[in-house]
Amino acid sequence: MANTAEERWVPFTTAPHQLIAELWQQVLADEGIPTRLQSGDYNSYLGVTAFPVRMLVLDSDREAAQRILDELDTAAPIGEDPPEAAV
Repeated sequence: MANTAEERWVPFTTAPHQLIAELWQQVLADEGIPTRLQSGDYNSYLGVTAFPVRMLVLDSDREAAQRILDELDTAAPIGEDPPEAAV
């Protein structure tokens, strides 16, 4: 992880709504990847928004963040077997 004071924040992905954005933000934070939610994309004073929310990451963390979210997308639901790995 790079020094946040020196590195540039870049657009990373857009979550379908605020709850998913905050979930992804926590998952990435748990892996040591800081994120920011684009301030103009949602207004928390109005409550939870159903509008898409843009997420930013540090440029050096972009690939790792994408890998982590890709793993979330391919995770098997509880009670199901995980997908087979490509051989």
